[in-house]
Amino acid sequence: MSILVSVIEKNKDYIFFTNIKLSLKKMKISFKVYVVFLMLTLMLGCNLSSGSYPYAEEYELNYSTDDVLLAIEKLKKSNASFTVPKVTIDGKQYFDLQDEKASTAQAFNLVYFYNPIEKQIILTHLQPKATGITSIAVVSINEGLQIGNWKDINKDFNHPEIKKN
Repeated sequence: MSILVSVIEKNKDYIFFTNIKLSLKKMKISFKVYVVFLMLTLMLGCNLSSGSYPYAEEYELNYSTDDVLLAIEKLKKSNASFTVPKVTIDGKQYFDLQDEKASTAQAFNLVYFYNPIEKQIILTHLQPKATGITSIAVVSINEGLQIGNWKDINKDFNHPEIKKN
């Protein structure tokens, strides 16, 4: 302690410059931590985003959710090929992939479509946004009738593939 005191008394400029060097070193470390945090946030942004389906391709329709659900029901009745056939997970047991109605007014209605030409199951969801406005989002596509081959729309496909599907 006496050595430090004598240095301070004899050469105040030395202590001053040492403190600046320490401050610049702390600033460099702080800046590096900030840059790493920013990069991680950008890279993992969709994984940390709010909402159940951060990669969904969303559109708004100027119709109530009930009207859209009724139109989808009519479409599937008039074109049975859009209804998903029995599917399997393990290749042994087959079951129907049923559309799911929302339990509350703000929850999602999950609707499955089948593309018989490409042999794909398309998962969409409907959600009311405001009175008379419904959000419909294409969430993911499953290749074939074996469940487990889902690809998220804006994550697993590149832009030309999305436009093709």
